[in-house]
Amino acid sequence: MRAECPHGLVAARLSGTIPVMTEDDKSCRLGARGWMHRCWGRGRYYPAGLPPEWRYTFYSHRQSSVLIPASALRTPDFLAVWRDETPPGFQPVLELPMARLHEDLPPVAEDADWLGGYLVRASRGLSAGDIRRLAAVSRSMPVAVDVIRGRARAAAALAAEGIGLCGRPVQGLPAQGPFVVSLLGACDRMTLRAVLQALSATRAPSGCALFFTDPQTALTQIQEARLLQDLLPAQVPG
Repeated sequence: MRAECPHGLVAARLSGTIPVMTEDDKSCRLGARGWMHRCWGRGRYYPAGLPPEWRYTFYSHRQSSVLIPASALRTPDFLAVWRDETPPGFQPVLELPMARLHEDLPPVAEDADWLGGYLVRASRGLSAGDIRRLAAVSRSMPVAVDVIRGRARAAAALAAEGIGLCGRPVQGLPAQGPFVVSLLGACDRMTLRAVLQALSATRAPSGCALFFTDPQTALTQIQEARLLQDLLPAQVPG
């Protein structure tokens, strides 16, 4: 049985909670890929004794976004539960394998504005049928695609359909399109600054998010990225 999360109690224990995000903030959201990392437990990020099922709520009061891994899609009502347990302004992105788009999508149509969009992982490249399906989905939800194989060939087709292209800055693969998602592993501060500056110059009317993928460094990187946003307001809106 799932333990009920007392919002007031959890919120009262959170120091440094995030403010409600504005429309401008939505263009530069920061977060981690996933939130159930073992190295964040035992008081290192989550308070000791915090039930695992409350971690999403705790995380959402301190960050502005999270990349929900495809592996977290456990039950049909999981998105409704997470939507109801997060504060205004928190906007996650849902990761989906390309194959899932050809099946039934998660039920997010009701009050879908709480979800930032989909990041679709296309590890084997994109077929013409994939492009058509992505175009259909993108009419109701912002979509970015993480594709490595055949990326150059796919870029023009995705751009023509108004679909974003996921960025991998360390690999020299820039983010593009109306909905921009970038994935960044462990890196030095100079690299992080360059990534933020590049994102600030990207015109992404459907939003832009930077997700840190290394659980060991993600929380520190988010803090450093916030600091850079504050120090470079002209270059990096935030």
